[in-house]
Amino acid sequence: MFKAAAFFIAIVLMVVYGFKIMAAMDKEDKLASAKRGITTVLITLVFIKIIDYVFFIAATPEFGERAGDLIIEIATVL
Repeated sequence: MFKAAAFFIAIVLMVVYGFKIMAAMDKEDKLASAKRGITTVLITLVFIKIIDYVFFIAATPEFGERAGDLIIEIATVL
């Protein structure tokens, strides 16, 4: 329930920031603020998915192996 609400709010915020970007095409301050808002929403969505995946693998019997694989994948990406 909480995850669904978070994704719904994120979608609404993306639409709001999209309208702010369209309205502020010539105003640099408002455009930078809207870009920062979109970046924040996207980073938040990524963290929500990572936490969701950790809870998913914690529910499986091979938690240690899958957690190790996740850490190796994250280290490879970074």
